Amino acid sequence: MTHFEYVFVAVSIVLSFTMLRLLDALPGSFSREKRYWPHTVWVTTLLYISATFWWLNWSNRILESLSFRYFLFLLFAPGVLYLTATALVSASPASVPSWREHFFRNRMRFFLGAFTYIAALAINSYVTFEVPLFDRLRLAQTTLMLLFGLGAILKTERAQAVLAGICAVATGWSLTQALLSGEMPLSFE
Repeated sequence: MTHFEYVFVAVSIVLSFTMLRLLDALPGSFSREKRYWPHTVWVTTLLYISATFWWLNWSNRILESLSFRYFLFLLFAPGVLYLTATALVSASPASVPSWREHFFRNRMRFFLGAFTYIAALAINSYVTFEVPLFDRLRLAQTTLMLLFGLGAILKTERAQAVLAGICAVATGWSLTQALLSGEMPLSFE
């Protein structure tokens, strides 16, 4: 077993908890009585972000050894992603009477968590993989940080709908590109 494989087991466990939490809520978020479509967009987006993080971390295999500091950093990003998912999705999704109310009650925690997650990825890609500051990956990271930052600030339902719509289009584009090409768009490999 390589050092990467050994270390990545812990990362995979945290990511799997995140994805299970989101998948558990997905059927209820589509329920006609409880549905709030921006919430559903964010749940599916976090699922896609989790899968993307898992996939893109294959890049870490090129590192001959991983320091404990880097291991903690590797755990930080999915840890933040898990906490972000817990803000978006209740521990018992079946008991949530309205996803709209739940979303607005936890909106700030969700968006700040998502912002922190993307910022951590941006720093990591620069420090560990030396991805230049003016790489096309930065456009995606900056766009997401702007989207999540605005989501934390903007309180109206209309603003949240616009942000979710933008996110749905961007996620749809990224997923379509990944499915058509077989590769992740904006990868830094």
